[in-house]
Amino acid sequence: MRRTLVLVAGIALIAAACSNETDSESAEAASTTTAPPSTTAVEQTTTTEAVATTTTTRLPTTTTADESDGPESNLDNPLVVLEIDFDASFVLIRNTGTEEYDLSGHWICNRPSYNQLPDQVLAPGDVIELDVRLLGLRADSGELALYTSGDFENSTEIIRYVQWGTDSHGRTDTAVAGGIWPEGDFVDNRGSSIKSSGSNPVSSADWSSL
Repeated sequence: MRRTLVLVAGIALIAAACSNETDSESAEAASTTTAPPSTTAVEQTTTTEAVATTTTTRLPTTTTADESDGPESNLDNPLVVLEIDFDASFVLIRNTGTEEYDLSGHWICNRPSYNQLPDQVLAPGDVIELDVRLLGLRADSGELALYTSGDFENSTEIIRYVQWGTDSHGRTDTAVAGGIWPEGDFVDNRGSSIKSSGSNPVSSADWSSL
């Protein structure tokens, strides 16, 4: 087992409004760490920089997302969210594929908060641990979405999704439209951290409490 500690500076948080976002949430906005523009007088945006710690661990590769019957635009992506720890505020993401995977340009979201992933390449089977304190994850209710770009309203850019505690969060409709999460479904975690099956989690049945 190989473990590599990586310090990544400049992980950007975009705290955007919870409603009325426009298509201007683009990859260009993501790369400049500028929050998507607000459309109402009461909306506010905040940009924060922090240092995130990532840990990479080589694990055996068992099932790849390419084996999924889901839409090729979404579920053929080999990245899988393995675990969300609400107490320690970290997320584990695994490359289940058979080739190296470049995380550059990818984002995770707990709307209205967004973190850009580090510019790091994951070998097949590798797991990255992300410090996601800036996302404000709560055990009672929330969501986590994984994107290949900063185009957050684009259903072809959202590749992984999970919601817990309740349904109908900020990115639920995008995930449903992308075919990666059932409408009205959520993980009934009852305030506990959650983990996935590790292969191709696409519904609450693929998640369990820790």
